[in-house]
Amino acid sequence: MQAGLRAARNRELPARARGRNLCPMRTLTVSKARARLGGLVDEVQRGAPVILVHGDKLAKLERYELLDPDADSPRLEAMLLEAVEGPHAHYSQAEMDAVLRKALRESHKR
Repeated sequence: MQAGLRAARNRELPARARGRNLCPMRTLTVSKARARLGGLVDEVQRGAPVILVHGDKLAKLERYELLDPDADSPRLEAMLLEAVEGPHAHYSQAEMDAVLRKALRESHKR
């Protein structure tokens, strides 16, 4: 990375991140990003993540893909399987009714 570019990036990074070789993403302060948020979202949608700097905190703005329930997605399948086999799957209807009654009693006490 050129020295001038590194110096410019370091001015926008918190002290703990200065001098580290971060991945080649655009890095902006939140105040600079605020004025051009729409353009940054367009960049992110094209696959270029952005690091936002707020004081000494960093946040990554990156594309998020929604799961398509119509597609055969291993991730979606794993999530559904976890829900079906999760800790609440083994409660009977009577047990769930008892939990509901207890919750209603406690909410009426308040």
